[in-house]
Amino acid sequence: MRLWHAYRGSERAALDQAVAAFRKRSGVEVEVLQLPHDAYASKLAAAAPGGAGPDVFIDAHERFGDYIRRGVVSPVPRVDASLFPRGAVDALTIDGELYGLPLALKALVLYLNTELLPNPPPSIEALVATKLPDGVFPLVYEASDAYYHAAFLHAFGAEQLDPDGSFGFVGPRAARSVEFVRDLMRRGKIPEEAGGSVVKQLFISGRAAAYISGPWSAGELDGKVRYR
Repeated sequence: MRLWHAYRGSERAALDQAVAAFRKRSGVEVEVLQLPHDAYASKLAAAAPGGAGPDVFIDAHERFGDYIRRGVVSPVPRVDASLFPRGAVDALTIDGELYGLPLALKALVLYLNTELLPNPPPSIEALVATKLPDGVFPLVYEASDAYYHAAFLHAFGAEQLDPDGSFGFVGPRAARSVEFVRDLMRRGKIPEEAGGSVVKQLFISGRAAAYISGPWSAGELDGKVRYR
């Protein structure tokens, strides 16, 4: 069985332990391939339709719609969905078919560099107004990704999905959230280059005071930057 993932740091170590335990218990050989996060989705989409992809893979659920359209994934057979949280199962269900199993529920995290921000700012306005050394951004995050933009979207009263599950990232509230971030870019408060590896390195190198990511980044930050 082939397993692909983009885990790093402590998450990768934990997965390796789980795979070793599965091999011992089941007798099934598992070929594990770890790929860079930034190239993960494109490699899956290119390899899977031709049979060169994995049998199972770990990824965030927001890409599932695209994976289904590309023929990357198939419905999961014979699984008792009641064993998993209802909301997580719903997120992986499209047109009545379950296309994956929930592995973890995660939320975004605001990491603060404690050397640049010894006292946490009480608001985003206070954060971007903080006096910092030249060349240091108050905030970095993957601004081109709707997932990482969610905090700003909700702050303006908008939603990514309507109650009926349809696309909700529209209307004046969503537009104001986007304009707010564009204004921060114009003022040099967040970088225009928003790739994941770029913004992470800005935070690690001390060129960003705050960083929006997830708990998966903690293992890569430990020992490289002082944060809370």
